[in-house]
Amino acid sequence: MAFRHAVRLATGRICQGSLVPRPGLQQDAFVATLLFVYNADGTLTGLVSDFAHRTFKPDTYPCNLCDVTYDRFTMKKDWKQFVKALPVDVAFKLRNTFRKKHPNHAEVPLPAAFWDDNGSLELAIDAERFSAADTIDAMKQLVNDAIAARAANASAV
Repeated sequence: MAFRHAVRLATGRICQGSLVPRPGLQQDAFVATLLFVYNADGTLTGLVSDFAHRTFKPDTYPCNLCDVTYDRFTMKKDWKQFVKALPVDVAFKLRNTFRKKHPNHAEVPLPAAFWDDNGSLELAIDAERFSAADTIDAMKQLVNDAIAARAANASAV
C-alpha cells in the first residue's frame, strides 16, 4: 500500500507529511496541527511488507487508520474530502519518520493522532480508539470529537 500521499487543503496548497498553515484560520484552539501517525514505515521494505500484510492477512493488520481510510493504493475519496474540509491544519506521518522526529513519543502505540503545537505533542486519539473505529464514519466521529474537545478546553482557559 502506498502511504505517501498529498492532501489538498482548502487553500489549494498541498500538505505532504508536513505542516501547512491555512490562512484565515482562527488562531486560538487550533494553533496546533492535528498530526495523524500511521502504524506503518515508509521504507521500501516496510511498504511492500505492509501491502502484503493488508492483502493476505487483513484480519491481523496493525493499522486500522490505514485500513479504514485507504483502499489498496490511495486515500479513500470520502476520507480525503473530510480531511480537506476540517477546520484545522492537518499533517500525516509514518511511524519511522514520526519516531525519528519525536523519540520521546516512540513508545506510544500507533496509529495515533496528536495535537502538534510547534513540536509539543498532546495525544488527541489513541490506538485503542482507532482500533475500535471500523468505518470511515466512525473515524470521522473520532476526529470531530477530538476537535470539539480541543475547542472546549481552549474556551475553558
